[in-house]
Amino acid sequence: GMAAELIATAPVFAAKIHACAEVIDPLVGWSLVDVLREEPGSPSLERDDVVQPALFAVMVAFAALWQAAGVRPDAVIGHSQGEMAAAHVAGALSLRDAATLVVRRAQQVVRIPRAGGLLSVPLPVAKVREDIAAWPDRLGIGAVNGPSATIVSGELDALRELESAYVADGVKARVVPINYASHSPLVEDIHEDVLRAAADVEPLRTDVAFYSTVTGALLPDTSVLDAEYWYGNLRQAVEFERAVRAAFADGHTTFVECSAHPVLGVGITQILEGREAVITGTLRRDRGGLRQFLSSLAGVHVGGGAVDWAAADWEGLLAGRPVRRVALPSYAFQRERQWLDVAADGVVPFVPGPRPAPEQAPAGGGQRPGSGGDLTPERALDLVRGAVAVVLGHASPASVPVDATFKELGLDSIGAVEFGRALAGATGRPTTSTLTYDHPTPASVAAYLTRGDAEEEFTAAGASDEPIAIVSASGRWPGGADTPERLWQIAVDGVDTVGPFPSNRGWDLEALYSPDEPRTGTSYTDRGAFLYGADEFDGAFFGLGPREATAMDPQQRLLLE
Repeated sequence: GMAAELIATAPVFAAKIHACAEVIDPLVGWSLVDVLREEPGSPSLERDDVVQPALFAVMVAFAALWQAAGVRPDAVIGHSQGEMAAAHVAGALSLRDAATLVVRRAQQVVRIPRAGGLLSVPLPVAKVREDIAAWPDRLGIGAVNGPSATIVSGELDALRELESAYVADGVKARVVPINYASHSPLVEDIHEDVLRAAADVEPLRTDVAFYSTVTGALLPDTSVLDAEYWYGNLRQAVEFERAVRAAFADGHTTFVECSAHPVLGVGITQILEGREAVITGTLRRDRGGLRQFLSSLAGVHVGGGAVDWAAADWEGLLAGRPVRRVALPSYAFQRERQWLDVAADGVVPFVPGPRPAPEQAPAGGGQRPGSGGDLTPERALDLVRGAVAVVLGHASPASVPVDATFKELGLDSIGAVEFGRALAGATGRPTTSTLTYDHPTPASVAAYLTRGDAEEEFTAAGASDEPIAIVSASGRWPGGADTPERLWQIAVDGVDTVGPFPSNRGWDLEALYSPDEPRTGTSYTDRGAFLYGADEFDGAFFGLGPREATAMDPQQRLLLE
């Protein structure tokens, strides 16, 4: 549903979607617009041959939206099929060529004969490459999305064997919900089909820098984006990390992710951690309208990205809504009645022009917040609540409880990254990617900001003299023990806790047990001291959805419990 609101409210976005539909609809036999609006009777976005053309259309329409707002690309990077969208945005492929390629690719990958999939592994690619050597011609590196974010692609049975080996070693590998193995040896089965599908593509030279995720480097001439290139795009690993590093090294410091949810934003942040860069998405899950887009646009401007306000197409962007200049707060998150009223009335506030320099003082005198020892506890708490309010879309920082955890407030991992960026901009102090985990409430972060590495307050009201008391302890151990007392009793009574493999882990028990021919991913015994109730986990208690709870490593569940 993330495109439906923009189709109805942003003319330039709607025009690009309809232009895509003119190419896509005759090729697929269904209506792109109906799919994006989730009209009854339209095919499901769960289908791979439906979601890929839909994603392409949304991505190129987002690019048109950004350009209408005065943000024009100096360079593009495309991830997997996103390279086709990137090539069109750069001017290297016509809309017809790019959209046709996407449709044909989506129709072909689902026909790869061997059953395949993807496995996400939180390890460096060099280590993963060693680990998959036991499955030559069956597994390959699918994508390198960050320093410790690697995707393995290949045959489903081999992926499951690899996953079992990782889980046994305590590595939180997880299967990605996709039903084919792009970027793997399995693609070779459709080599000729891919070449025929792209044979009539007519690539062009372009002045926009094209950083290839096939080569991981700048592509000097985009006229080489022919059939052989697009086969390589589907067959070879996605060298996303190398492409991002290459673009940054060449001076590109503002990264705008054109997708329906910024899934790559966390990876880009990790790749460039410690470096000065502006990183933003376009929309967010459950926030798919114009307001979220304008928030992302404001983030580019405030972060120092180039926005050509004078060249913006306000009619195409805002469909006649009033636009006027208003006075913004003189420092980040300062609460002024006028600012809140303007936002509430639906008038879009823009302040083109330079941002205040760090040495400039806010209205009323004093130093810039965070510039030294001037950050009082009250000011720090205001800034923290303001940053949370901005990320979550609250009308006022006052609506943010100071003692609620960030998870309770609704910050997911991407939101946590955005919060850290917003707070760093407000205070002038760098933040780490683990800030909300190390300091899980607004009060805790505020205390950290004002007292540095000193001991933090336990509550917003101040430290208490009450000593910490352990009132209960629990856990799970083999033999059914769920309290320390029962574990002790098992030891006292000499209870044998060894038993057969559990049947509730999704393991292929027949393939796992191999007493006569030990090999990687198998066991020479079929017994052990197991936690047979490892699947009994109250995910809702911890604020986890059913899908995330199911995918979570059992040891993480135990740690939470």
